[in-house]
Amino acid sequence: MQAFKEACGIVHRMRVEDEPVFDGSYRAAGSPINEPKGVQKLRSSSESGGSGEKVTLRLGARRGDACNIIAT
Repeated sequence: MQAFKEACGIVHRMRVEDEPVFDGSYRAAGSPINEPKGVQKLRSSSESGGSGEKVTLRLGARRGDACNIIAT
């Protein structure tokens, strides 16, 4: 889940920054290309889902517009 959290951070930066640079524990990205950019300057919607309420719920609250928690 930590690697997924980092990937979400890269995608978020690609949506809002022109030349994002990311160096995490699991992934690194130096100026990844995201062209063409979205029409809106804000960010497009995203949704996360999973069965862990500690990581999934926090990730959905911080990065997503919707979160789907699966009860186990």
